[in-house]
Amino acid sequence: MGKLTLLFVMVAVLGGSLLTFHTRMNSNETEFERRDVQGDLLARNAATSGHSLILSGMLGTDGFQPSLGFTENLVQDGRFTVDSYVPAADGQTVDFTVTGHSGGSTHTIRSTYEWDPMDFPGPIWLDVPYATADVDPGTTIDGGPDALPVQFDDRRYHELQLHSLLPWDTMEDGLTSAFGAAGGSGGDFNDSDMLASGYLDDLNVADASELYYTAVGAMDMGDITIAGPHTYSGTIQNFGATPLIVRITGGLTIDDATVDGNGILIVEGPITMTGASPELRWDGIVIVHSMENYLPIEMGGAATVDISGSLVIDHVAVPPGGHMDLTVMRGTSTGSWPGSGGINSPIWDPYYPWYQHKHRFDIDVPEERTVYFAESGSDRHEEWTYFREMLDELGSTPVYLEFKNESNHGYATYMLDINGQPQVYNGTVMNGFGAFARSGRIDRTQNFNADDLDTFIIDVLSLRMLKKRWDSTSSCDSWPICIGESWGRKSALTIRLRRASNGRKLYEASIYWHMRADEVAEHEADEQALRDMIESGGLFGTYLELGPNVRIGFDLAQIAAVGDPLGFDGDEMINTGTWTEHVTAREYRAQGIDAGLGGGPGRGAPESPAQ
Repeated sequence: MGKLTLLFVMVAVLGGSLLTFHTRMNSNETEFERRDVQGDLLARNAATSGHSLILSGMLGTDGFQPSLGFTENLVQDGRFTVDSYVPAADGQTVDFTVTGHSGGSTHTIRSTYEWDPMDFPGPIWLDVPYATADVDPGTTIDGGPDALPVQFDDRRYHELQLHSLLPWDTMEDGLTSAFGAAGGSGGDFNDSDMLASGYLDDLNVADASELYYTAVGAMDMGDITIAGPHTYSGTIQNFGATPLIVRITGGLTIDDATVDGNGILIVEGPITMTGASPELRWDGIVIVHSMENYLPIEMGGAATVDISGSLVIDHVAVPPGGHMDLTVMRGTSTGSWPGSGGINSPIWDPYYPWYQHKHRFDIDVPEERTVYFAESGSDRHEEWTYFREMLDELGSTPVYLEFKNESNHGYATYMLDINGQPQVYNGTVMNGFGAFARSGRIDRTQNFNADDLDTFIIDVLSLRMLKKRWDSTSSCDSWPICIGESWGRKSALTIRLRRASNGRKLYEASIYWHMRADEVAEHEADEQALRDMIESGGLFGTYLELGPNVRIGFDLAQIAAVGDPLGFDGDEMINTGTWTEHVTAREYRAQGIDAGLGGGPGRGAPESPAQ
């Protein structure tokens, strides 16, 4: 029994030894496989790190760098090598290959990129309805490496229907001749829709007005606001080397003085340079903004101007003439307004009777094109708007205001004062209710109690930007049913009051450009008189005078330097192709290659193209 027991023990020990031996072999094989898998992963990570480092290091100011400052680098448990870096001679395209190495595994990435510089319209951007220019042959307009021309955004001209008032060809010929006389590589003149042409894509604005409002909104504690109109006389005003936003809330006069700075200069009115040696030197963007009918920018005579960046002129000018109508609707359950002598609805929908209509509002009413819906202590237009009566009936009911058809905005501005709010809100209809707008709906206010509305005023600047509803061009000849019968109010600018609880419309007022058939001849005669005045030198539109010591040079670097607070996209790289190749350590061993750190890569067809 003892020997048999000993034999069993020996067998058990031998079996255990064999099991341990096999277990160790399997363990070693598993560890080896784990090292291979880890090497694969680390090689990919090394290649990705190298690829990212190349992307960050190959960016130049106007294209890709001609060479890199490195050819390889160590990373955790591996390294990468830059196998090739081949930029085009003009720096606008590049092809490079990087390989990551670890544990005998290699991962290769090849990529091609194109340079996509930030777009900006050019040395001078005219976003104005109408312009004339007097440019001295000594003026230098430099369009930069691409010789960009002076850009005229033609949308305001067409939106205001100025073709019936001021012939396009006359303006175009004058501007082409004026700017063509300038020296430099950007004195030509081009007209187009800046947004449709893609010039504004990187700026994330729809027009120069949005650029102006964006710049004003980007101001912070370090920037400067100067009450205008402002005059510098016989002094040197240097705003320093740090880029700033300097805003002058009116016109700027430089009388034998010097203004020097960089960043963004905003002038809200005309620029006049007078005296023996007035100077304006600015690196960045100069924005001139005005809503007056005439905007002179006088940089002639002895004026020295050096703008490196761009000059942007944002002019909202509207020619006089014509008149607007106001039609008021109010929703009730009876078809008339109780207690105010309301007129029953002449149409089928009893919830939308028209109550009041005022023809030739801007002529008969002394305030011209201003509608005082509600006015603290006065309510001077209540006999046409009946807005205060509506508010009184609602009492403390929560409501909100809404703009509709704001594309036909008439360049209207508003002023809204609500008791309990921290400020009086001012803005433009086309840009909505600003700080008092509800989230995601700039065309609607936040909720408020009806009897807290103190003042609400709409001031229309341009009849030509209102909806045109003329008897002579419409099948409808029964006013104001033509507006009142339509849920869309015939696309007329509409101001609505809605109940907050369910959104029901309680009040609507529509504003539009209207004439009866017998008034058209009178309007055409007024336009002819206005045309004669403007063509003989009358003051309308933008006038740009540039003298012999004026240099306006397009400089994308200066513009990009102030682009961050304005939300510009900046220079970008476009990936036009990426290919990868991976070789495992086992594949190397199969080829008789040592599985050491940094084994050389094999070259074959890419394993997976990617765009």
